[in-house]
Amino acid sequence: MTFANIDIRRAALLCIAIVLGVPSPATSNVDPGCKTNPAVIRRCYSVRGTITVNSDNGPAFELGNSKRQLMIRPAPGSTRMLPNRVEAMFSDIRVYGVFGSYIVCPIPPVPPLIHKRTVCVDSASALAAFPAWIARMIFEQQKSIDEIDLVEESTYNGKQVFELYQGVQDSGNEHRLFTAGGKLICQFGGFVGHVTSGACDIQKIIYVRTLYQGEHK
Repeated sequence: MTFANIDIRRAALLCIAIVLGVPSPATSNVDPGCKTNPAVIRRCYSVRGTITVNSDNGPAFELGNSKRQLMIRPAPGSTRMLPNRVEAMFSDIRVYGVFGSYIVCPIPPVPPLIHKRTVCVDSASALAAFPAWIARMIFEQQKSIDEIDLVEESTYNGKQVFELYQGVQDSGNEHRLFTAGGKLICQFGGFVGHVTSGACDIQKIIYVRTLYQGEHK
């Protein structure tokens, strides 16, 4: 995972557009888009995952873990790299990735990623920002025995929170609840769900969606 600032991410998108020869709006009256683009090589399909952007390869889907990726590029002749809502969410430096449901369409890969599966993104829905502090925590613990296996977005007392699952099941402290900004609220676990540090009412944690699922889950 690469933790680039927003200027580097924008530069990556711009450089890719230049290298691919993406036409500018001034020289192309009608954008062929993604789903209706004649260059699409197979049927479009839906996918749930997290889009991330780095300075080396540009935008890509991380599907559960970094070993399963779909590279994202504009469809041939199109200027559209990502849906507007996704680009807007990346304008926040605190956002590492954007999780959601997407309609993608396979397109021919381009150098230097000729051996990578490549898609254009037609639409996006049910979007959620994947905070940089969670991504950093996952990255730092990937080589640990107790690496993070699951990240869920939830609400607690009406506020957005994130629950991270790490360690041995029913060990007594495998769940950690964090505020949206990354402050630990409480830690709990075990067969009956005892709170081992901090203070929280487990019954008030309301699940919203799963943002990350590791290889061991």
